[in-house]
Amino acid sequence: MSRFFAAVVSILVSVSPTVAATVNVVNLDGPGEGFNDTTPAVPIGGNTGVTIGAQRLIAFQHAADIWGSLLGSDITISVDANFDPLSCDAFGATLGGAGPTTVHRDFAGAPLADTWYPQALANSIAGMDLNGQSDVFATFNSVVGTTCAFPNGWYYGLDQSPPGFDIDFATVVLHEIGHGIGFLTLVDLATGARFQDRDDSYMVHLEDHSTGGSYPTMTNGQRATANVDTGDLHWTGADVVANGGGLSSGREPISGHVEIYAPDPIEQGSSVSHFSTSLSPNEVMEPSYTGPEHDPGLALDLMFDLGWASETCGDGVIDVGEECDDGALVPDDGCTSCVIDECFVCAGAPSVCSPDNGAACDDGQACTATDSCQAGVCVGDATPLTGCITGTQAGKGLLLLKDKATDKSDKLIWKLLKGEETTLGDFGNPVATTDYLLCVYDQTGAQDTIIMSLEIPSGADWQSKTTGFKYKDKSTTPDGVKVIVAKAGDAGKAKIIVKGKGVNLPMTDLTALDLPLTVQLSNGTQCWESSFQSNVLKSDPENFKAKAE
Repeated sequence: MSRFFAAVVSILVSVSPTVAATVNVVNLDGPGEGFNDTTPAVPIGGNTGVTIGAQRLIAFQHAADIWGSLLGSDITISVDANFDPLSCDAFGATLGGAGPTTVHRDFAGAPLADTWYPQALANSIAGMDLNGQSDVFATFNSVVGTTCAFPNGWYYGLDQSPPGFDIDFATVVLHEIGHGIGFLTLVDLATGARFQDRDDSYMVHLEDHSTGGSYPTMTNGQRATANVDTGDLHWTGADVVANGGGLSSGREPISGHVEIYAPDPIEQGSSVSHFSTSLSPNEVMEPSYTGPEHDPGLALDLMFDLGWASETCGDGVIDVGEECDDGALVPDDGCTSCVIDECFVCAGAPSVCSPDNGAACDDGQACTATDSCQAGVCVGDATPLTGCITGTQAGKGLLLLKDKATDKSDKLIWKLLKGEETTLGDFGNPVATTDYLLCVYDQTGAQDTIIMSLEIPSGADWQSKTTGFKYKDKSTTPDGVKVIVAKAGDAGKAKIIVKGKGVNLPMTDLTALDLPLTVQLSNGTQCWESSFQSNVLKSDPENFKAKAE
């Protein structure tokens, strides 16, 4: 059996990607060995090297360039690499291992506070090199195909066509770089203890499906149990869930969560930090080599879940990892609603309006409809939806807005209590496919306008309850929504509660805010509404509070 392993990292505590990442090898081999092996070789499979060492370097850079072409970062990713003897006998061999050289937390722009990020990812998010040293270390087995009795040798071609049972080196490099840039956890597998008692960016997307517990909320003992809960340790990240539909096994059919490798007993260096071997088709980030594969597959989606940006931001195409893309990389072009805001892209793909009135276009605003060109400007209809579910009693709806000097203290609370009859079917399936949108309409002028637009994507942050659904997102991405309670019931029993907070909340200016206002939550097929006409409880530049009619 040919096995990979994920090396554990050394630690350095540290207090705008727009282009394709550059990934470079730092050759640590000595003269005549590894990448410097001068043994003559015949060019093969598109690899033009004429020595073994040269072919190894070319194949390595080929795999590195694959990652670089798919991820966005202004900061070069450097990989320390060498060949050394690793475990190998007639029955199996360790092919290689890798990991981040350091991890960082609480750096500028960190998506989650008090959470460890591998150095390459932290650099990319921060837009700067946080410590000036290589980001990844990788070691490959020098005795495979040479002095070891293992019958399979290395293949250094670039065409994914190794002869017989030889092992495609570029595939192994692709796998190991994947570990180095984030596909691993820092949790102690045996005890379940977090590194320095803090989460890491990988573990926050894990759950034990048999208990429903998320990895960060578990005790150490519960995590240790989850690490050997074969078939039930799942990846819950939204991008993997959204793009895992091609799997015929290894994917939970309702939630779309994908299985993570959790054998019993634990396999150090393999458990938890790989996709499960139950996945079909095979994935490059499984613990054992399954054949040549130069497509990262779901590992790329996992990188987006971790926080990596897509290198294709700004090409006008909404790619995996992007919410939107206006086709421009223009600094300060006024577009701030995309998750990948380093690219300055707008929500949707706004059309260029001709002066002719009435032409169809997209104003980039999710809460408007029937957009059209008016005197060369794309204008959307901000009229609220009709036929929404409302409250059954006056005064049982509430809107609270807080606009503080420090954006992290901004707050939104909307409550629709004692609502009209609502069925479970009205909610759709936000755990898997149903996205939500909250719109706040200002109706004080001659024409309605949108003053807040909050998108709430389907996925792992939603939980199915007996009477409805609950959404909980500590990171409050993309638009600041932290909690949603959606409860079905007969007339007077149903309710909707939405809470938002923090820097991602696009808070409106409260200085002159007045009634009437309408708040609507919609999911494409059903909507819920509170109308605020006259009952203002508090109004000042920092606070606005009103009761619904």
